[in-house]
Amino acid sequence: SSKLDVGNLAFYSLSGSHAYPLPLKMMIRCATMLVLTLAHVAVHVGTALKIETRRTADLEHDSEVLHVKLHSILAGLREQLHNNNAPATPMLIEFHNKLQQTLSDTVYMKDKHAALADLTSADKSVDQLITPYNTWEAAHRSYKLATDSGILLEETASSLDTRLSKMEKAFQAKKNSHEKRLGA
Repeated sequence: SSKLDVGNLAFYSLSGSHAYPLPLKMMIRCATMLVLTLAHVAVHVGTALKIETRRTADLEHDSEVLHVKLHSILAGLREQLHNNNAPATPMLIEFHNKLQQTLSDTVYMKDKHAALADLTSADKSVDQLITPYNTWEAAHRSYKLATDSGILLEETASSLDTRLSKMEKAFQAKKNSHEKRLGA
């Protein structure tokens, strides 16, 4: 490449026949760098939007799953409260009403982050309410299993006694009929 100086503009000859002023060459490089930078930023923004869309879909899915779980818990609680055998304490009734209110408030919320936060809080409250009972039940499970197995053994023994008695009667009847045939 050869340099040709005309006044204040410096020209560079690339192929010998074409000459570009130095500022134009710098502008082309700057424009190219700018385009590459913008493309790079656009890729990152597009990726961020894709991730945000995926996160929003995950958020909606998690919110729906938690809503269904809490709704089934509410239905079971409602059934227990309406059952005459189960005692309904004021705390349990208040918990039922608050859970029902939380579910009705969050079902149509536009802000899924807030809805998920409310549902997660309600789920933690349910866990706090249920954990002591589950702990107690686990501690008494071995006693319950022993009692259940004892009842099962008694029922099995009774059933076997009944079957053995029937088999003895059937054997006795066959023996008598066989003896009658031999005696006749």
